[in-house]
Amino acid sequence: MKKFYKVSLILLALSILVFNGCEDKTTDPPAVDNNFTFAKVGNKWTYKVTSESHISDMTQEIIKDMGNHIYKVETIYQGASFGTVYLFWYVNGEEISFNSDSTGISKNFMFDSSTEVNKTYMSIVEYSPFLQRGDTVYAKILSLDESVTVPAGTFSCIKIQVWGGTTSSMSESMVYFNRKVGQIKQTSAQMNLELKLKNF
Repeated sequence: MKKFYKVSLILLALSILVFNGCEDKTTDPPAVDNNFTFAKVGNKWTYKVTSESHISDMTQEIIKDMGNHIYKVETIYQGASFGTVYLFWYVNGEEISFNSDSTGISKNFMFDSSTEVNKTYMSIVEYSPFLQRGDTVYAKILSLDESVTVPAGTFSCIKIQVWGGTTSSMSESMVYFNRKVGQIKQTSAQMNLELKLKNF
């Protein structure tokens, strides 16, 4: 059980770090806007996390604006022995890193708001509560308009393939991300994650 939660956190951290775009189909789409707009104190996401042997909920909530585009995020796994994990996101509207330190000096997995099919990002981990320093993580944009239906609704998402380098034990995962909402869905051999609720 402990391994399930650790793997879930690692995959979530990696996938959440590479997100950059989509529009929510549940409302009228706004004019084209490539900026990340979901980073606001009080915004909260609830995900259904499943593996072969376990189903649980995970919540993430932005609890504090630290200044300089740094946000403190509380992540709670229901039923996990470690309970609550705090992350720091760097989001300035055009760039995003879901694995920053609390100062924003060390930003792993930095991505910009521009995106195109087959664009590949590479990050060498400097700071992460889940990964080894020096791990290499890759993310490749596979689609710009993938329709994804989850309990929270239907979203037009960017589909991103994420995989680890030589020192990482992570398996390949597919991540579906919405620029206005954040992570919508993730699939991998170890676990699946779907957005159940959002409060914004």
